[in-house]
This record gives sequence, structure tokens and C-alpha cells, in this order.
Amino acid sequence: MTDIHHAPAVPRFRSARLAYRHEIAMMKSALLACDEKAALRHAVRAHILGQRYLIPHLTSHAWMMRMAWKRGDKFELLGQLRRLLFALPAWLVGWVPVGNPGLASVSPLRPVPMSQDLAVYFVNDSIWRHVLLRLGLLALAALMAFASTLLSINA
Repeated sequence: MTDIHHAPAVPRFRSARLAYRHEIAMMKSALLACDEKAALRHAVRAHILGQRYLIPHLTSHAWMMRMAWKRGDKFELLGQLRRLLFALPAWLVGWVPVGNPGLASVSPLRPVPMSQDLAVYFVNDSIWRHVLLRLGLLALAALMAFASTLLSINA
């Protein structure tokens, strides 16, 4: 996994989102060049950078699923399908195991050490901050729904 997880250092971007976009662009270039190993490496790096954000997280899994489909890898294909199905519930509660490559061969709950050029985007990151933020947002949404229900009953 080390050769997929780590790659030559890329330029330092202002944010993980910009670095994510760079990795997706590099993955697409590698796919056009028929270099699947490089494409997968960039997809994994994009997953690591984008997993805190719902759409980039789903997008990275969709690309990995597409690559698994093209090479006929049923194990990886099913693993990516499961990850696509569970990405939304995991995101809603804020569970983001930092550094996880998103591959079917690695538990989706396991944090994984990452290369230094990616680690700089996670210096002050905390899973528990994400969990508490999402739970707070879910509680607020539930409270608003409850209040709306009470208002419609009383009207």
C-alpha cells in the first residue's frame, strides 16, 4: 500500500480543497495516459484530502469504483459501492478517520498514517471536533423540525 498511499510531494496549496482538486486533475491525466497505478495513487490521495467534505468524498469513491469496474476487480468494486452507501451517514456524524486511503482492502474506520505533504492539511484536525459539529447541526435540525411541527399543529 505504501507505493499507492505516498507520492512525490506536490506544491503546497492554501487548502485541502485546492490540493484535492489538484489530485483529481492528476488522476484524470493519469487515466488519459492509461497509467492506472498513478491514477489510483492520485485517487487515494484525493480521498484522503476530500473525505472531510461530503461531495469530494463521494466523488473520490465514485472514481475508485469506476477504476475497479474497468479492471474487473469485483472485491474493490463492492468495497467502493459500500463506501458510497455509508459515506453520507459517516459524514453526518462527523466520523472521518484521517489518512484512510478509501480502498476496500483497508477498514473504513481505521485512521492511517499519511505522507508529510498531505499531513500538513491535518495539523489542527480532530475527529471529535467533526463529530461534535455534526451532532450539533443534527440537533439543531431536529429542534427546527420539532418547532415547525408544533407551529403547524397550533396554527
